Amino acid sequence: MAEPITLTYDKTLYKKCIKCRAWKPRAEIEIEGGENVLKGFGDHDTSSDGLQSICFTCKNVANVASRKRNVPARIRHHTATRCLTQLGEYAPKEFTKNLEDYLGYKITALVKHLRADLKEREGPKRQLRDALNEGYHIDHIIPLFEGGSTDKENTQTLCANCHRLKTFKEQKRAGFHFTKTQL
Repeated sequence: MAEPITLTYDKTLYKKCIKCRAWKPRAEIEIEGGENVLKGFGDHDTSSDGLQSICFTCKNVANVASRKRNVPARIRHHTATRCLTQLGEYAPKEFTKNLEDYLGYKITALVKHLRADLKEREGPKRQLRDALNEGYHIDHIIPLFEGGSTDKENTQTLCANCHRLKTFKEQKRAGFHFTKTQL
């Protein structure tokens, strides 16, 4: 029987992720052919080598899974992303960090309002986390383009199809023009 193949890595250049057990570069390196391989770990001030013990890939997977379970984090991420997309280059530099200051209310208050609204409309056992995992959308009851406010009281959760239909009717009523591909 053949001997197993063992690879040895230079521990000054590579580090092993404690989660996926893969060896990844400690810093951006150039390999043969002039191709760059990006650094595999984030910085960490208090660790002995100055790097996190979990690689970027594993950390991203964990963050996505965490947001699915953590409703306030998920809504914070969604709200910040949506606002930043719409504001573009006009977004203040620290927008995400100071999101609640710009909104005028705490994300936890919005989550509490959305939970109560959902339970009132769909029953006491209905969970906001489950609704969001099923693809529910956060909707402005009175659309912003019709003068609706950004207050949490002007929000509700709707299933994706109901939200699309409501938005279509509102936009049609407001005189938006649609092409066949948008219908």
